[in-house]
Amino acid sequence: MDTIDIPNGVEATVAVYRDHKLPEYAANPMIQALPHLMTEDEFLESVIVMPNFSPEEKFLKPHLRTHCVERLSRYFDPINKTTQLHQAISVLLMQGYLARNILKPQYARRANQIYQAIQPTFRTSKCII
Repeated sequence: MDTIDIPNGVEATVAVYRDHKLPEYAANPMIQALPHLMTEDEFLESVIVMPNFSPEEKFLKPHLRTHCVERLSRYFDPINKTTQLHQAISVLLMQGYLARNILKPQYARRANQIYQAIQPTFRTSKCII
């Protein structure tokens, strides 16, 4: 990923816009800047964590083998529910961004309405630090 330094001294990642192949996701920069939609196999490959193991470790002294066994705490083999959850979150995320298309005038109007509605709250509240 490419990064740039912005004037306030913060480093920012340059967005990469993708075609997610579905018409409802086209022309929405919020959605197009998200990573590609993973297949089930891609998702599984990205989350499975297999512990390192060498057959020679069976012959190590017990105090060393104890440390090898601890590797199992980092083992992760997803179950069916894990992939279903990933799919559900992916759909919810994309659907949530559909109404937040910054290129559509109704988004700007709604953002302005929200801003106007919360302004009185900021004017009357006191900030105590």
